[in-house]
Amino acid sequence: MAKYSYKARDALGKEIEGMVEAEDEKAVAERLARTGYFAISIDLQDSLVQPTLMSRLRGVRRKQLIMFARQLSTMIRAGLPLLSGLDILIQQTTDPSLNAVLREVRLDLNEGSSFTEALSRHPRVFSVLFLSSIKVGEETGNLEEVLKRQAAFLEWEDSLRSAVFGSLLYPIVVLCVALGVMIFLLVVVLPQFSKVYSRAKVPLPTVTRIMFALSYAVTHYWYLILASIAGLIITYILVKRTKGGRLRIDSFRRKIPIVKTFVNKIAAVRFARSLEIMARSGVAVVNALLIIKDSMTNMVFKNAIEDIAGQVEAGRTIGSALADQKAFDSMLVQMVAVGEETGQLDEMLGFVGDAYEEQIDYMSKNLPKVIEPILLIFLAGLVAIIALSLFLPIFKMVEVVQNL
Repeated sequence: MAKYSYKARDALGKEIEGMVEAEDEKAVAERLARTGYFAISIDLQDSLVQPTLMSRLRGVRRKQLIMFARQLSTMIRAGLPLLSGLDILIQQTTDPSLNAVLREVRLDLNEGSSFTEALSRHPRVFSVLFLSSIKVGEETGNLEEVLKRQAAFLEWEDSLRSAVFGSLLYPIVVLCVALGVMIFLLVVVLPQFSKVYSRAKVPLPTVTRIMFALSYAVTHYWYLILASIAGLIITYILVKRTKGGRLRIDSFRRKIPIVKTFVNKIAAVRFARSLEIMARSGVAVVNALLIIKDSMTNMVFKNAIEDIAGQVEAGRTIGSALADQKAFDSMLVQMVAVGEETGQLDEMLGFVGDAYEEQIDYMSKNLPKVIEPILLIFLAGLVAIIALSLFLPIFKMVEVVQNL
C-alpha cells in the first residue's frame, strides 16, 4: 500500500483534495468514484502534506489534537456540516501528521463511514476514551458538546503532565550534573592522585581504596558497565511487557515515598474526570468503567477498575464497589457514593476532580522544596566522601615526613 494525493470534483463542480492509502492510482480513482467524485489528478505522495520521518515518529501532538477538537466543536455549534468543518481544518492545519489523518478521515466519511469509524482507524491519535465519547455524541446528536468536553479533558491531561514534569525538572538536572561531576572525578582526577600515592607508597585508608577501585573500573572496564546498564534496561522493558512483571513494577511505584502520593492522586483524578465525561456523555456505567480501565496506565488501578465494573454489572453501586478497593482513597469513595444517592454523580465527580487537581498542583509546586534538602544532603555526602578519599592519604604523607 502506498500513499497517493488526489484532486477531485463532485457533481456540482466543487473541488477537493486529500491523501489516501491504496494499491495503485486505479484503486484511488475507483474509491473516489464510489463516493461521487471524479478524479482530476492522482500523484504518489503529496509534497504539501507529506509527514516527515520526525513527524511520523512523534505522531500528532496533544496541543494539535486539543485545537482540532475545540475548532471542530465551534464549527458544529455555528451550524457548519461536519464535512465542511473538516475541509476548513484540513486547509488550516499546519501539522503534517494531523493534516494527513484528517484527509483520510474526510475520505472515509465520503465513503459512508461514521465519524467514529473514521477516527477509529487511527488508534495512535485518538484514544479509546475519545472515540467512545464521539460515538455517544454522534448517536445523541450532541457531538459539539462532546468535542468541547474532550478538548477540556485533553487540556487537563496536558497541564498535569507539564506540572509534574516541571516539578521533577530541577532534581533531574541536579542529579545529572552530580553524575557528570562524579564521572569526571573518577576518570580524570582520581587516576592522577592514584599515581602520586602509589609512588609515595603511602598507606591508603579504606574509603580511598574503594574510590580508586571504582575509578579503575570506570576507566578500564567502562564497556562492561555500559553493557550491564543496557542489560538492566532491556530486562526492565521485557519484564514490564509481561502482565505479572508490570503489576509488580506498578505496585512498587505505589510504595515509593513521595512518588506514591503522586501516583495515587493522579490515578484518582483521572478516574474521576474520565467517569465524569462518560456520565455526562450518556455512556452506560459498565461500559464507561471498562473504557476508563483501558485508559489507565497503572496495572493496580486497571485491575481495581475491572473488578469494580464486574461488581457493578452484578448489581452493586459504584460507591460500594469502590469501597472494597484499597487502590482508591476514602474521599473519592465517599463523593461517588453521595453522587449516586443524590442522582448527581457527574457533579460530584467534577467536585472531587477539582479537589484532587488542587492537591496535585500544590504538591507539584512544593515538591522542589521537599526534594531540595534531600539533594543537598546527598551532594554534601558525595563531596565529603570524595574529599576524604583524596585528602586522608595526604595527612598520612605528612605524618610519614614528620617521622622521618
